Amino acid sequence: AKKTWYVSVFDEYFIKLDRSGFDQNRLFTGIGVRINDHFRLESGNLLQTFPSGSRNQLFTQLVHSFRWK
Repeated sequence: AKKTWYVSVFDEYFIKLDRSGFDQNRLFTGIGVRINDHFRLESGNLLQTFPSGSRNQLFTQLVHSFRWK
């Protein structure tokens, strides 16, 4: 299979189910490559925001997809 490059973006918003509400927000922007039909590798910047502040991190993940047929 040919390796395919792509842009990856996701945003996760976490809330507490008590009175405090907002817990954190995670915003990721980066690039990825599809290695084959089952694996892809993504790397980029993860901005985590908390009520007390925020931080940037280099975030890299290897993703495995199962093909249920």
